[in-house]
Amino acid sequence: MSNFDFLDEGIEYMTLGDMVSVALRAGDIRKWLKDIEESLIDLAYEKGANVPGLKVVRGSGRRSIKDADAFLKSPRRWRIRH
Repeated sequence: MSNFDFLDEGIEYMTLGDMVSVALRAGDIRKWLKDIEESLIDLAYEKGANVPGLKVVRGSGRRSIKDADAFLKSPRRWRIRH
């Protein structure tokens, strides 16, 4: 089940019947792909597995300063990290 070369050929090589069969299963295919993606993310993040061929990166959080005056007065602001 690891050979998906047929995807590179494009739909021009599919019969009308093939396209209809895929279209009728589109919801199942989307769910299947989502399940695969979630499983890979779980393996990488929760179980620390190396997922060959994929770069799995957690989304970066945005930080904002809610109290600028307190931030400027904070001694932690001046700490330098290497």
